[in-house]
Amino acid sequence: MLHIVYQRHHIPPDEVYGKTGSQRAMMYASDLIVLEDEERERRKAALKQQQGRSR
Repeated sequence: MLHIVYQRHHIPPDEVYGKTGSQRAMMYASDLIVLEDEERERRKAALKQQQGRSR
């Protein structure tokens, strides 16, 4: 998860670790929600593409 925070928000690990536990938890939870939404969209797109091929 730290990698995602760094890659998407450009917050280096030392800054993440410098935050309080509750601040880090909020950052991780927020990114987890986004990742879950993205995965849901990928699955929808794959299913739609698969259904298009079977017709």
